[in-house]
Amino acid sequence: YIQRILKDHSLSTVLAQKKEHLTGISPTCYKMIFTSLDDPPHTPIELIGNKIPIDPSYASSASSASSLFHSNKSFAVGVDNNMFSVMTKDRREFFRDLHGNPSLLPTEHLKSSFAQIAWIALSIACLHATVFLLMKHFRPKSEAKTNPKATKTRNGNDGEQASLLPFPMKESYLFTHLIVNFTLGTYGVYCFYQMEHSNISTPERISGLKENAIFAVAQIAYQLWSIPAGIFLVPEPLSMIGHHIGVLCTASLAAFFTNGFRYYIPFFFGVIEISSVPLTIMNMFRSNKALAEACPGCFVAVKICFALTFLVVRVVLWMPLIWECVGLINAMCWTSEELLCIVALACTSISAKFLTGLQLFWAGKIVKGLLGMVGLGKKSINAQAKKQV
Repeated sequence: YIQRILKDHSLSTVLAQKKEHLTGISPTCYKMIFTSLDDPPHTPIELIGNKIPIDPSYASSASSASSLFHSNKSFAVGVDNNMFSVMTKDRREFFRDLHGNPSLLPTEHLKSSFAQIAWIALSIACLHATVFLLMKHFRPKSEAKTNPKATKTRNGNDGEQASLLPFPMKESYLFTHLIVNFTLGTYGVYCFYQMEHSNISTPERISGLKENAIFAVAQIAYQLWSIPAGIFLVPEPLSMIGHHIGVLCTASLAAFFTNGFRYYIPFFFGVIEISSVPLTIMNMFRSNKALAEACPGCFVAVKICFALTFLVVRVVLWMPLIWECVGLINAMCWTSEELLCIVALACTSISAKFLTGLQLFWAGKIVKGLLGMVGLGKKSINAQAKKQV
């Protein structure tokens, strides 16, 4: 019924045709709210709406129902045992036009994307190599070579003093991350807040905005550099390697598929990188104890800055957007009949949920760290108790 209502904009005609079906319906009906005639609900749960008691005679009155629909953009229908199957069919009809799109973007676009990925990945690798060579060149030659983590240099009669210059490989790796994250973050903030969000329809959010694909392309290139560098050059924890792989999977959908949900990628592949800038600086302090001891105030300020930006960007702003995005991805996956699209959408949904879990896991650790800094953490409380004893 809903598809015909949306197509003909005539509820009274539909109710009149289905009068026999509506006769004798249960007084328990369902209220369905539409934001507009062009924006129907997407999922069965959203489609059913809120359960409310209503007079069945009111629902069977074509004129009253039509008036209710056109004035409040809401109406009531009877519910029977086949309602869920009807909802599934209507949902499939709504996404039919989107599923009618070609699975992959045009060949010329894909060729351009692959060329951009190769160019950006090579540029990041060259940047890393340049930073490494510069740090190695300006590092004191007297620094110990036998231990790559050594931070001692000779300084005349003063004996051994901690060097403020870092170990080139790890710090060049972090500095490269800093530059890439800052570039993606600032450009993402600019693009995301320049978009006219209220004027972008749901179909356009899913299959339009091809100009935003550059964020997905850049992230794929970035991860293709980060994964081998994080495994072979500067060993990273498994959680970070998993994070890189998850981003690679989600970015592939936006970069290569027509229904790529590119409305969301300036935020997820751009804006969130803002929180990685203070994280990288914090890791630089952690990897160089001499620098942390020389500038303790800066180290604490960077920690607080990272904690606040992470919680705001990757939790407060992240959660509502990922909820909306994953909901649409799941709906597209459930209603798709093409194996390639089903696999791509399912992998993206799983990766997005995994990345969200990681954000919440890291957010928990950050909150514990903040509580520890103000003396409310378990370690701080235990330490104070021991001192009192």
